Amino acid sequence: MKIGVGVEGPSDRTFWHGVLHKHFAGIQFDVRNMRTKETLIRGTPQLLESFRSLGYLFVCVAIRGLESWFLADPFSINGLMPGANYIAPRETARVNPKRRLSDLWTKQFGPNSSPRKIGLASMMAPQFDPEVARQHSASFDYFWTRLTTNLES
Repeated sequence: MKIGVGVEGPSDRTFWHGVLHKHFAGIQFDVRNMRTKETLIRGTPQLLESFRSLGYLFVCVAIRGLESWFLADPFSINGLMPGANYIAPRETARVNPKRRLSDLWTKQFGPNSSPRKIGLASMMAPQFDPEVARQHSASFDYFWTRLTTNLES
């Protein structure tokens, strides 16, 4: 089975390439970076047609902020930043995810350090646990449920 995935940027591609291949062994994922959310949205019809012509099932990942899904897995965050002592809120959509990640990063690595989005995505992907994240993000739970349901049918 081949799945086409359109994402809005390079960090999204890095993250989803790692997570999807880890959790769905035996399925081939073609994760394409569309560069921006606007390009992804405008280009979705052409991307869908491209994936269909290759015989792929199409999946589009366009979310408000990948960082909010990172924050939904406190074990991964604490694995990367043990000094942060992070506890996930009940719903990560209610926090400013970029600011929260930046604060956690600064707490772990100091005030002269800032997270690089692609680097953070590549570090999160191998540790990320979707089952944990589903408990702290309604949007991730929806996405993961739809994805796994479609892949099982």
